[in-house]
Amino acid sequence: MGEENIDVLCISERFLNREKTLDLINGHDIIRYDRNLKQSTKHTGGGVAILTKNTLTMQLVTQKCFDHVQSQSKVEIVTGRLKGCNRTPILIACVYRPPSYKLSNVKRDVIALEMIFEELNNTHLEVIIMGDFNLGKNWSYSILENALHKANLN
Repeated sequence: MGEENIDVLCISERFLNREKTLDLINGHDIIRYDRNLKQSTKHTGGGVAILTKNTLTMQLVTQKCFDHVQSQSKVEIVTGRLKGCNRTPILIACVYRPPSYKLSNVKRDVIALEMIFEELNNTHLEVIIMGDFNLGKNWSYSILENALHKANLN
């Protein structure tokens, strides 16, 4: 990151948990969400993180819908409020959705994403959403696009 002069980096499927740490590149901070092993049938993979240069301020944002999203879907998310560069704060969300193409699973996860997107939009801040949505089927992309449009995030 340091050699490439990257200010913000979102990482999904980081394979980290509370016992494992991420060796940070000097001058960078991290906010992260580790896979909840009690809710997951998988014990590896998952997890999301946002790394930022420490010249910027990234504050963890806990979304009101977080508990519902975690209990009703497989979506993993970490959201931060980025301040710096003499501009209005920006919300950055890093999302991971495990691969599953069964329609009922996609619908369940998209409902969770709609809740996340709506809450992000209601902040009236600029929003950047990055991550791995694992939408390998053409029909699933249109469902995600509809969720973004529904929340006025296009």
